[in-house]
Parts: sequence; C-alpha cells; structure tokens
Amino acid sequence: MNETQYKTLLRSIAISSGTTLPPPTAPLTQNDRTSAYNHLEQFKRFSPSNDLETARNVVSCSMELLSPQFHVLEGVVDVTTSTKLYALGILSGFIRSRYYTNVIGDADRLQVRNSV
Repeated sequence: MNETQYKTLLRSIAISSGTTLPPPTAPLTQNDRTSAYNHLEQFKRFSPSNDLETARNVVSCSMELLSPQFHVLEGVVDVTTSTKLYALGILSGFIRSRYYTNVIGDADRLQVRNSV
C-alpha cells in the first residue's frame, strides 16, 4: 500500500468512525460518509472462489495496519483504535471464510497467527 492509499484509508476510517476532522476540512456531508463507507467495503473485498492475489493483498495490508504503534491522520487526528479494529475485522472475516484452508500453506497461517 502506498502513502496515498494509506492516507485515503485512514481518512475513510476516520469519517466512518465519526472522528472529527481538523479545520480547514469542510463539514462532512452524507456523500462523504457514503464514499468513505464504500471505500472501506471495497478495500476489504475479495472472492474466496478465485481471487488469491487480492486476498493476499488485503491480508498483507491488514497486517501492515496492525504493525505501527499508532495511526495519525493529518498529524493531529488519532485513528489508531478504529484502524486496528478495522484491520482485525478484515482478518477475522478472512479466517471465518475458511478461505485459507485450501490455498494458504501452514507456514503462512502460522505467520498470520503470530502477527495478530
């Protein structure tokens, strides 16, 4: 995930979690909230039936989101808790899908387990 994608993701998490953004940000509209929600839903989407590469990217990015001690948007808005909960939700959904049982080897499963 590059820096622009990371900032967009943090902004979407902040908007969806109801975090107040600092000035000079204009007041949020329903379109902003809908766009943030759609971005977050699109980010975590993969198809267990045939999309191994997307699933790997989603899980990898989720692991990246869990690694830093804190996440700060625009230098002042702390979205650490919301970001980590979002990442854990993605990993939980991935595990519940049982997608990993047929495609991911034992070493990868162990690495996910140890990282979380």
